[in-house]
Amino acid sequence: MNYDFVWSSKACVRALLLTATVLVLSDVQCVMAAEPVTVQISQFQFEPKELTVTPGTTVRWVNKDQTIHNVLTIDGQLASPGLDTDDGYTFVFDREGDYSYHCGLHPQMLGVVHVRAHS
Repeated sequence: MNYDFVWSSKACVRALLLTATVLVLSDVQCVMAAEPVTVQISQFQFEPKELTVTPGTTVRWVNKDQTIHNVLTIDGQLASPGLDTDDGYTFVFDREGDYSYHCGLHPQMLGVVHVRAHS
């Protein structure tokens, strides 16, 4: 048996345990995704029309109108089905960027989601 190898393995395990202990006892914070954000669709408008979120945030659109609406981006990243009254559509924004969207049935209805990391 190669005792140098056994000692090296034990040393590695000790080093890993020490590192884990230091991380647990230090002021390390995990960044969690923000709370879900709701955009109301009401009176042929998105409310809010513009919002800024962090990556990982879930945005939910809820239709409060008596008319069917949808949520679309030109590039197709967002493409909800038709949303009847009280129907919702959810999307998780994982990447930074600006996401302009509109209602495909009522193109005057515009909105934008800005996704930015914490500074």
